Amino acid sequence: MPTARTVTHDEPGLQGKRARRGGSWALSPRRRSAFSMEYFRQLGGADAAVSALGLTPGVVLAHLIAALTHRDLARVGFERLHLADAAVAAGCAAGDPAAWGLVSEHALLIQRAVSGWEPALHPALAAKRFLDGVRAATERDEDAALNIRRYAAETPLRVWLVDRVLGRQVARLRAPAARAVNEDLRLAIESLEARREHARKVVGLPPGAAVERLLPDSPR
Repeated sequence: MPTARTVTHDEPGLQGKRARRGGSWALSPRRRSAFSMEYFRQLGGADAAVSALGLTPGVVLAHLIAALTHRDLARVGFERLHLADAAVAAGCAAGDPAAWGLVSEHALLIQRAVSGWEPALHPALAAKRFLDGVRAATERDEDAALNIRRYAAETPLRVWLVDRVLGRQVARLRAPAARAVNEDLRLAIESLEARREHARKVVGLPPGAAVERLLPDSPR
């Protein structure tokens, strides 16, 4: 399997092939140049460990083209995307252990998100299981909600992860098997939505921004 260091601009891999089939790969040289400049600008302000992944602009661009299926990348303001986080996601998609190590650094934040909603599990174990699920979904390229190949860099990666932790809890409560109409369930959903909104504020996402779009059963 190619790693983040062996995939090149001219060999974008599976994600790039998907993007080309969709016709989105043909960005103008000017747009590619603008992307490269913005990528290196953001990389310069990121953790040195992200730069050490050695990802080229072409690899990260291929990742975004595959992930931003709902938007025309030719019209996206690259400065509005979190490109250093996109590099981490692209590294994970390529199977780079160092990239997955950077994702695991968000474990404490995830523990806070699951605290109180996985009573049978210690928060550290619940966070590990969640991150294991993200990695498994990415390696198998399935489960669009957890597959980091779908990370489109429109929010920080930490926000993307926490939103999926809390989104899975909301979906679990809304599942048909749990949809008994009673006051306790209604209050539980309202309380979880409130905790989810608070968590989004803590990690830096504006309140109410596309919450439903990020639920696990929503297309991404």
